[in-house]
Amino acid sequence: MNIRIGVIASQAASVSSSACARLASLWRNAATAALYDGYIGAYAEFHRHEYLNRRGSMDAPARIAGPAEPIN
Repeated sequence: MNIRIGVIASQAASVSSSACARLASLWRNAATAALYDGYIGAYAEFHRHEYLNRRGSMDAPARIAGPAEPIN
C-alpha cells in the first residue's frame, strides 16, 4: 500500500513539475512576443515620422526649422 502511494505521489510531482515547466515556457514566449511587438511598433513609428519629414507633410515637424520671422 505504501509503495502504491509513493508511486502515485511521484507521478503527481512529475505532472506538476511538467505543468510548471509548460507554464514557464508559455510565460517566456508571451514576454518575448511583447518585447518584439514593442520593438516593431517603435521601429514603425520612427520610420513613419521619417517618411512624413521627408515628404514635408503638414502634420510632421520640419526637418530643419528656421526662424519664425525674418531677422532685421
